[in-house]
Amino acid sequence: MDLKILNIIEAVTITTFFLSGLVLLFLSKGCSAKKALGWGMLYVGVVITAGKYLMHHYAAATLQILKPLTILMGLPVAGVFIFYLYELVYPGWVTRKKIALIAAPALLSIALYLCGFAFLFRPVSITSYGQLWDNLFSFDILMRILMVSISIGYAVMLLILSIRLSEIKEKHIIELYSFRRKVSIDWMIAVAALNFLLCLIFLFNLFTVSSSVIFLHHILSAAMYFFIAIMAFRQETVLKEENPATPDTKDYKDYKDYKEALADEWYGRLERYMDEKKPYLNPKLTLPQLASEIGKNRTNLSALIHERYGTSFLDFINRYRINEFKRILDECGAQNIKISEIYTEIGFQSRTTFYKYFTKHEGVTPSEYLRTRRETKTPEP
Repeated sequence: MDLKILNIIEAVTITTFFLSGLVLLFLSKGCSAKKALGWGMLYVGVVITAGKYLMHHYAAATLQILKPLTILMGLPVAGVFIFYLYELVYPGWVTRKKIALIAAPALLSIALYLCGFAFLFRPVSITSYGQLWDNLFSFDILMRILMVSISIGYAVMLLILSIRLSEIKEKHIIELYSFRRKVSIDWMIAVAALNFLLCLIFLFNLFTVSSSVIFLHHILSAAMYFFIAIMAFRQETVLKEENPATPDTKDYKDYKDYKEALADEWYGRLERYMDEKKPYLNPKLTLPQLASEIGKNRTNLSALIHERYGTSFLDFINRYRINEFKRILDECGAQNIKISEIYTEIGFQSRTTFYKYFTKHEGVTPSEYLRTRRETKTPEP
């Protein structure tokens, strides 16, 4: 493959970082996670650009073993995604101190290598394993090996953290939200797995002189970064004040007193509000929003739902939505109902979610339930 084509692909990858970073920064609307990712992508773009500029006159830099520019392109990426993940789950988590701590290995190794290349040495063009062995203990090669090791460490860390933080985020969702769309970060697990796969291709790329492997690595990398930018832009983050929190002493004491004296009244008030106002029809209803509407503390409302209904906020709301579906079915008749039209009217954001929760609560799919009603043609008692 022509080196000019590879240079174009590298330029496209770098441009993807800059454009994605700028779009996320300008359209973040105060979202700290999007800002963190935006600044991170700009940082990666600057690092890669600096490396490419310093090595532009080094003709063999692309087709060789342990390619310097490829190493620089892979090193800082996973670290940026780690910051984004934490900021999604814990808004305000990213601080200068934490950035310095987590990014220090990448920043120091990159700075040391680029400064050494600029002032101390010229990179060794390694086109065979014999040359690699002969120059194994040179500063140039040792620094490249160090940066590769750090890249692998970041990729493994990202994969582990994406799984762990997705589990934590899932707990936040079921306790705070009546929906999952655009708040779940399950997609980051797929991204982390793809990033790990790219890391393996990255390693193979480093130890081959095949332009086709380089092309594959750059194309997949650019596609992944573009996908992340789109998903990050669509992602709705938890507001800081909406994070699950342990109630303070005063709130907890008030709830205990209330539990002893006015639990039935609270329960009745919630039931009446749900029946009369039907807040569950709002597809983006959250626990803090419902608590505000009925004039109660979020922590107390969550405790009431857990104690009286034995379930999470998400299941609590979806039960009402399913009952609303059955009520409409009774009023309009099974012959006049189309599932493809009704699920959005009762508060569900997607057909898949509606099917999932209806099957969970009723033991049959909505289609089976509707078919049974049509066959019997008798209203449910």
